[in-house]
Amino acid sequence: MSLFLKTLYASITGALGGLLAWLILDVLVRVEPANPYGDAVLNGALVGACIGAAVNGFAGLMEFKPLPFIRGLLIGLVAGALGGAAGLAVGQFLYQAAGNHSLVRIVGWGIFGLCLGVADGLLALSLRRVVYAGLGGLIGGLFGGTASTLLAGTENLVHLSRALGFVVVGALIGLFVGLVPTVLKDAWLKVISSGRNEGKERIADRPRISIGSSSRCDLCLYDDPAVKARHAEIAQDKGQYILKSVGDAQVMVPAGPQGMPVSSYILQDNDRFVVGNQTIIFRRRRSG
Repeated sequence: MSLFLKTLYASITGALGGLLAWLILDVLVRVEPANPYGDAVLNGALVGACIGAAVNGFAGLMEFKPLPFIRGLLIGLVAGALGGAAGLAVGQFLYQAAGNHSLVRIVGWGIFGLCLGVADGLLALSLRRVVYAGLGGLIGGLFGGTASTLLAGTENLVHLSRALGFVVVGALIGLFVGLVPTVLKDAWLKVISSGRNEGKERIADRPRISIGSSSRCDLCLYDDPAVKARHAEIAQDKGQYILKSVGDAQVMVPAGPQGMPVSSYILQDNDRFVVGNQTIIFRRRRSG
């Protein structure tokens, strides 16, 4: 899946997670805690769990394997619940400290989004993505919280303002969690050969990016018997991206009739290489 589509789907699934949270809180359960802090913690935990599970679970589901889906679902659920509860509790504290000024609650939504973004980075096992996705979640949470606060004050939407607010918060957090790492990426890979893997992209945001047919690989190449479970990897070393074959697996550079098998090769922007029957292009924004 392309990075653009991943970002789009993250926004859509975030919105659906927000809608699910509203249905549970306001339609199915209708729990009303006696104090405002209890209300903030309950709402934050449930909204965060729904949005986090939806966004991270769907990302795993796109690999068409159960393990990434379950891992994404659980990490998103737990991190979302904890981050949501903490964020809205902080927002409630600031709200009361500022004399019940509703706009300060936006800070709580920002913390809420930050935690969801950090969960995305933890799922990817990437410190760089923790920072970038956390920043994206913070931005999305602040924008979403602003929109939610404005919707809450709209008289014509008395019955739908909370539903729309949760949907907008989820959509914007999902959008920016995907968008910021994509915009700030340094290097990335794209499968350009035809077939099931065509168009699949992966940001090179970890010290080592694994390539193979296993769902545990960072760039998973399915339905190609010539691709081993762990076929190749790209390691970062002093600003360089080094392509390496794993074991006796064969990696061809460059792609095409004149390609030669390599065990180690320093990648440059626009280099193409072959793993199994899959042609992959390496792109880099900076060169050194």
